[in-house]
Amino acid sequence: LKAPRVKKALGIPEIPDQPAATASRPSIDLYSALKQTLQQARTAAEESASVSAAPTKVLNRSTPSSAVNQRIKHLEKQVKGKKKNKKR
Repeated sequence: LKAPRVKKALGIPEIPDQPAATASRPSIDLYSALKQTLQQARTAAEESASVSAAPTKVLNRSTPSSAVNQRIKHLEKQVKGKKKNKKR
């Protein structure tokens, strides 16, 4: 069907070749874009955590030990979750 004579014999209209529009578009590296986005999200989360960690140190002086222990357990769970994500 690619030969022009066959197309004429079968009555198939000729379609002019169009320049490849996809070749002019820059290719997007999805992996690097995703990696960069995740890295930005992590740094933003770490910055917000470090900013919010400073005031909690002042508050921990007057909090009961049970609240401090609960906070420690929560932070340990967060660290374990981050370590699991790094292995993947």
